[in-house]
Amino acid sequence: MYGTLYTVEDTGNLADYGVDFDVYYDDHSSALAHGHQTWEAYYAGGDGEEIEVTTTETVDVCYVSLETTSFESILASRMSDEESEVYDVYMQTYGGRIYFGSPVDFNWHYYVSGEYGYRCEGTRVTESDSLEITVPSGTEVLSVMDGKVKSVSNGKVKLTDGNGSVITLGGLSSISVSAGDTVEMGETIAKVSSSGVLTITFTYKGSSLNPYFYLDIGESELYENTGSATGKAALLIAKAYQYLGVPYVWGGYSPSGFDCSGFVSYCINNCGAGWNYGRLTANGLLDACTVVSSTEAQLGDLIFFQGTYNTSGASHVGIYLGNGQMIHCGSPVQVTSITSSYWQSHFYCFGRLS
Repeated sequence: MYGTLYTVEDTGNLADYGVDFDVYYDDHSSALAHGHQTWEAYYAGGDGEEIEVTTTETVDVCYVSLETTSFESILASRMSDEESEVYDVYMQTYGGRIYFGSPVDFNWHYYVSGEYGYRCEGTRVTESDSLEITVPSGTEVLSVMDGKVKSVSNGKVKLTDGNGSVITLGGLSSISVSAGDTVEMGETIAKVSSSGVLTITFTYKGSSLNPYFYLDIGESELYENTGSATGKAALLIAKAYQYLGVPYVWGGYSPSGFDCSGFVSYCINNCGAGWNYGRLTANGLLDACTVVSSTEAQLGDLIFFQGTYNTSGASHVGIYLGNGQMIHCGSPVQVTSITSSYWQSHFYCFGRLS
C-alpha cells in the first residue's frame, strides 16, 4: 500500500502479545476522519474462540531491615565543640524564636535608638554589644526570665537562668532586687533612670548575641490613642490646628509668630474652653497641670520635655494628639512624632489642665 504512515493507538495492548501492524491513508484528512475503530485480530493456531497465554518469570527477592535514628544525634556526633554550642542556642530558640520576656510592658521595637553591632556616627564606625531603647524616665523595667540576679552595680542588673544565658539591663534607677534574689518573668525589678535610655546585653555561654531577636514585646502601646477628643480637649486641638505653619519667633505669642510655650498658652487662652492662664513658660504651664502617666495620657493633654536647651525643669511643651504624636511650635508649628530618639531622650511628663 502507498500513502502516509500514521500511528494507531494500541488500546488492546496487542503489542504485549507480539502483534504489530501498520495502517496507511492516502491523505491527512482521511486519517483525521478515521477516529476510534474496532479491529478483528486472529491468533495463528487458535480455534478462533479462546487464547490461553501462560507466562513464567523468575525473580530475585531481597529482604532489608532498617534501623532509624534521630537526625539530631547524627549531627551531634559530627560537630565540633564550638559548633555544638551554637547548635545548643539554635535548639533553645528554634532558630531565633522568642525565648525571653519583654523588659517593658509595651512594644519597644519602635523606640530602639541604638542598634546591636556596628553603628555609624558620621564618618566613625563603632561596634556595640548592647541594644539601646529610649523610653520615658521612670518606665518600669521587668525581669525577662525566670532565674536569679547575678549582680547589681552601677545602675545595671545582671540576670541568669542557670543554663548559660545572661541578660544585663542597664540605665536603671529605683532597683528593687539584690544579687542572689530569685526573679520571675514579668516581675518589676527597677525603673528607667533620668537618662531615658534602657540598655540590654545578652550572652549565651560567653558568646554575645543580639537581644532584639530573643526578647518578647509587651501587649500594650507606650502611647495609646484614647479615641476622638471631646470637650475642652477637642476645642484646644482644633484651635492649635489653625496655626499649622506659623513660624517660630523667640518669645512669640501671636499668630504672626510663636515660641513653644507661647503657642500652647495662646491656644489655651483662645480656644473657647473657658481657660485663662495668661502667657506662661513651659515650667509655668507644667505648674498649672496635674501630672499624668504615659499610659493615662489622653488627647489634648500637654506634653513636656527637658534639656532641649539650657534651663531646669520643663524646657519644651506641645499638645498631645494621640498615637505618639503632638502639635507644637518647632520651626514652624507642626505635627511631630514623639517616638523619635530625640524626643524620647528629652521626654519629661504629661500634664492635664482642669
